[in-house]
Amino acid sequence: LIQAPAPGPIVLSKDRILGLLAKTIGKLDESEAHFAQALEVCGNLGCRPELAWTHRDYVELLLAFDDAEHVKRRTSLIENGLALAQEMGMRPLEDKLLEIQGRLDKITAHPDGLTEREVEILREIAKEKTNKEIADTLSISVKTVHTHTFNIYGKIGCGNRTEAAAYAISHGLAKEEDEL
Repeated sequence: LIQAPAPGPIVLSKDRILGLLAKTIGKLDESEAHFAQALEVCGNLGCRPELAWTHRDYVELLLAFDDAEHVKRRTSLIENGLALAQEMGMRPLEDKLLEIQGRLDKITAHPDGLTEREVEILREIAKEKTNKEIADTLSISVKTVHTHTFNIYGKIGCGNRTEAAAYAISHGLAKEEDEL
């Protein structure tokens, strides 16, 4: 960490700066490692403003990735960054995170009003998993899976798992090889 002289302590994480530089030159994996380190160090040292800005920068990096793990990480970073920004009254940062969240919501909008969780369950249905298997995979209860499945059927106008799997494939929510 680098601390500027008076009037007040301004703390910058060298890992956040290195993450920004690595991102700029296209070294995305290296950038991600620096941002992860910056989150850890700033969190451990209680450098909350720098931690909040690191959340924003890390989210912007993760916009380059669209796999499930990175999407999940983006969501978590936005939520945590927003909470920090709101707690500290960092309105410009809050606005930036809300703008990114809005862009992502438009990108990840699902057909027929399906939620992200319903799409996750629909993908598992397309893999011919039982409610119990889906519950285990997603770390939720079987009853929750049943409720989501009922809601999915209503939203997409189907009456069984086979029709739901076909819907998932035809709408690009699951791949045909996932069905097996």
